[in-house]
Amino acid sequence: VYESTLLPPRKRRRFSPWLTVPGLLILLLALLYFLIFGPKPRRTVNTVGTVVYATDAGSSGVTHLWSAPAEGGAGHPLTSGASADSAPAFSADGSQIAFLSGRGGGQNQVWLMDGDGKNPIAVTRGGGAKSQPAFAPGSNALLGFLSGASLAVLNIGKGDAFLILPAPAGQTARP
Repeated sequence: VYESTLLPPRKRRRFSPWLTVPGLLILLLALLYFLIFGPKPRRTVNTVGTVVYATDAGSSGVTHLWSAPAEGGAGHPLTSGASADSAPAFSADGSQIAFLSGRGGGQNQVWLMDGDGKNPIAVTRGGGAKSQPAFAPGSNALLGFLSGASLAVLNIGKGDAFLILPAPAGQTARP
């Protein structure tokens, strides 16, 4: 004969409060780490219908980048300073502008800034002149000609670069 009163009552398993507190602390630290070091959203800048050009207007012989509405209107400067800036090119989505600049002394390097002229950053360093940066159509890959008639590709998101033309010794050109 079975009687339920003869057996001890079953205990419900619950998490110990001693395990809950460290678990919540770890979760909060992970969230804080993600907020500080996680991916940063890119600023969106509406550049549709905007033209970017280099001119020495207002800076006697030193070219700077300006933007103006494509349908006409007053332009406004995007860059300034003692170094010349030239050869601007919009990214496919219009959020960034690649350009050449002699900032920091030495030969021209490729720089990248937001479409409104904020947050300029050098994306190339080192010897050898660079010329005519351009974005590959529909991508975030930046093309640029280096001294010696070579063509390099820089993947902005990944931060890696490789030569397309001429191909490195013993390799064929990448598509």
